[in-house]
Amino acid sequence: VYVMVTSRRQGYKKDFPPELFRHWYLTPLSIPRALHCARRFARVHMGETDQDRVMKELAGAAQMEATARLMRSPLQVIIMATLAQSGSIPDDRWRLFSEYYRIIYDREVAKRRWKVLETNREDIHVIHNRVALLLQVECERIGQTDARLTAARLEQIVTARLSEQSLGVEILVRLTQEILRAASDRLVFLVGLE
Repeated sequence: VYVMVTSRRQGYKKDFPPELFRHWYLTPLSIPRALHCARRFARVHMGETDQDRVMKELAGAAQMEATARLMRSPLQVIIMATLAQSGSIPDDRWRLFSEYYRIIYDREVAKRRWKVLETNREDIHVIHNRVALLLQVECERIGQTDARLTAARLEQIVTARLSEQSLGVEILVRLTQEILRAASDRLVFLVGLE
C-alpha cells in the first residue's frame, strides 16, 4: 500500500486520477488538533525550553480569531510554531501577517522551484500589498473579516503592476501567468477557497 499525504491541495492537478486512486480530504484542524500537531512538531524540532514557550504562545494565539485562522492546516501550524520560536507571535495584525508572509516567502524561495519568486520579489511584494489593501477596504465596506478576491481581479492587479515595468507584451503575458500560477500552486501570499 502506498499513501501520499499533502496538506496543500492548491498545487494538486489530479496527478493521481480518482478512477485509479482513492482520495480522502482533511477537514480544517480544530484548535485542540492544531495544538497537538504543534506539540509533536516542537518535540522533534525544538529544545525543551523552547517547546514550553512555543506551546504557551500558540495556546494564546489559538484564542484570538486572526491567529486561530492561521492554524487550520499542519503547514500553517508549523509556520506559526516557527514564528513563536523566533520570538513571539505578533499580536497586531500587520506584523503578524507580515512575518507569516515573510516565512512562507523565504521557505518557497529556498526550494528554488519557482524562479519567478526569486527574480520578481519586489513585484510580488507590491502585488501582495495591493491585494491586502483591496481586501482590507472590502472588509471595512462589508463590515466583516472575510473578504474574497476573484482570480480575474487578481490577474488585473498582477497585470497592472507588471505594466508599470515597461515590459514587452510577450514578457508581460508570460510573467503574469507565472506569477498567477505561483500564487495558485504555492502558499506565497494567497490561499484559494475550496
